[in-house]
Amino acid sequence: MINTVTIGGNLGADPEVKTASSGRDVVRLRLANNEFYKLNGESQKKTHWVNIVCFNGVAEACKRLKKGSRVAIQGSLNYNEWRDSDGNSHSRLEVKAQNVMFMSPQPTDETFPTES
Repeated sequence: MINTVTIGGNLGADPEVKTASSGRDVVRLRLANNEFYKLNGESQKKTHWVNIVCFNGVAEACKRLKKGSRVAIQGSLNYNEWRDSDGNSHSRLEVKAQNVMFMSPQPTDETFPTES
């Protein structure tokens, strides 16, 4: 079965770097992908927020990114389920990055969408 995703956008926050029990770094990114369309003749924008997880060399490269950085991500969809220490169930759909392309310098605060 095919499981390939390509998506581009701006980072909504600085990369989150954690060290896994294996000792390797895991980098998580929050990507804002904007959809533009017209509704009743008026231009509209909808922001889709996508969770990205990076390992190995991709994680190392992504550590230097900052909020607002423009990137394109190629990877695969990954669905995670887990229980926290209180026994509560959680799940998350994310993209496991296999390739990250750095697109351009960081935009200004006026052009970057903020997560609410």
